[in-house]
Amino acid sequence: MNLGKNIKELRKNRQITQEEFAESINVTVQTVSRWENGTNIPDVQTLPIIAQFFEVSIDFLLGYGKVLTDKEWIEMYNKISDYNQKGKNQECLEYLKEMLDQYPDDIRVQLWYASMCRMVPKDKNLLKDAINIYKKVLRLSSDESYKKQAKVGLFYSYMRLEDKKSMKEVYDKYLKNTVGPDYYQMYFLEGHEKTEYLQHRIDRSLSDIFNSIRQLRFGDYYTKEQKNIILIKYIKIIEIMYEKEDYGFCNWQMYDICKEIFIRCNKINNEEECLEFIEKAKKYAIQFDELPNEFNHKSLLFNTLKWSSEQISMNGYKEPGNMSNDLLNILLSEEFNKFSNNLIYQRAIEQLKKVVKKY
Repeated sequence: MNLGKNIKELRKNRQITQEEFAESINVTVQTVSRWENGTNIPDVQTLPIIAQFFEVSIDFLLGYGKVLTDKEWIEMYNKISDYNQKGKNQECLEYLKEMLDQYPDDIRVQLWYASMCRMVPKDKNLLKDAINIYKKVLRLSSDESYKKQAKVGLFYSYMRLEDKKSMKEVYDKYLKNTVGPDYYQMYFLEGHEKTEYLQHRIDRSLSDIFNSIRQLRFGDYYTKEQKNIILIKYIKIIEIMYEKEDYGFCNWQMYDICKEIFIRCNKINNEEECLEFIEKAKKYAIQFDELPNEFNHKSLLFNTLKWSSEQISMNGYKEPGNMSNDLLNILLSEEFNKFSNNLIYQRAIEQLKKVVKKY
């Protein structure tokens, strides 16, 4: 019997001292200490009081709590999956309630039931059941994976109840330092603050797309031509998202992509496309180098955001003219001499030199 060990673990999970526990059930600290170190056990009148205090069954307290076997767990999982695939949420909820009655001490069953309470059409009583289960798991379980499920479930249960105050409390207490400083903020911010937050999220998502797309240029899965097509897709996305051409730092991303495309086109002797992207690279390089220190975005999806030169953290791009200088040096290299008589190339060199002089 692990009664003393179970009492100690339940007490610690609830984050209370022996003194606080003893006072709550009207016994002495010495009595609690003797229970926990195994030199004594609670009498039959005290066991229900302890079980009620910790919200567990007496069987659980004694270490005899009934839980699913591995075979039963697989059977339950398959049955729930079948209900979900057929969209039978109400039937699934009723089945899980039956399982919870049979296995009240199995945390996996508790969490499944709580999850289904959130999935059926909004029912405040069911959502309160889910909240109580999640709170109970957080108090009783020492398994971090179960506690993580409970924290997230608790947040979304309050969201279904439209209880933003409680959502914020759960976020600050449990989620803020584990999922990033702003992961759930969109759900409880309001008005201009929410719009600005979401526009920042879109901006960061575009940067993630940029980094992922650039990584596709490595390896041999795509041909050189296909790699160019993939990079061009990103440029098209940015041009759509920033319809006012107020690209800000995205100018650097678009310049970098165009530079890579025209260098690759030159190597495969696609002169027409090479010149097209020399022209584009020049445009984005100059736009970046001539950016003011600050401006307000006007494109629809970013019009609460402000561009600031302080956002630039990439070494070598803190001074005006540096990007144009980079492009100019590439175009004046020997491998691009063949374009020396081309008007697009000549115009690019002239315009870049004017900007580089500022640097």
